Amino acid sequence: MNILNITNYMAAAMVVGTVGIAFIVWQLWPARKRKQHAPTKIIRDWQPTGNINFVVPFDTKNHGAYLLEVEEDREIELLGGGNSREIRFRLATLAEAVAVVKSYNENVEGRIRPAGGDDEAV
Repeated sequence: MNILNITNYMAAAMVVGTVGIAFIVWQLWPARKRKQHAPTKIIRDWQPTGNINFVVPFDTKNHGAYLLEVEEDREIELLGGGNSREIRFRLATLAEAVAVVKSYNENVEGRIRPAGGDDEAV
């Protein structure tokens, strides 16, 4: 190998290393993270919307376990004067879970098919 090939490889390695280090610094730089600004005025605070969601926990130890989440929203006034609606899901409380079960049982009670041989449409 001659000296030109070695210097070309070294220059390429230095460029790749410099780009790699710059990328790592850019990803870890704290000023790059987006800051959320506080709303100027909260028009309506967090209130449940009535929507629910069942999610499976990420850990694989609890097979068949579901978590009940409830949806909440709030309205805020933005800095420019417009309104915005924010939506979030949070884990339900025990009282909310009991209310969901009661509502489900009330609505399903008359719709259960009889355990017979009748093939009539219900």
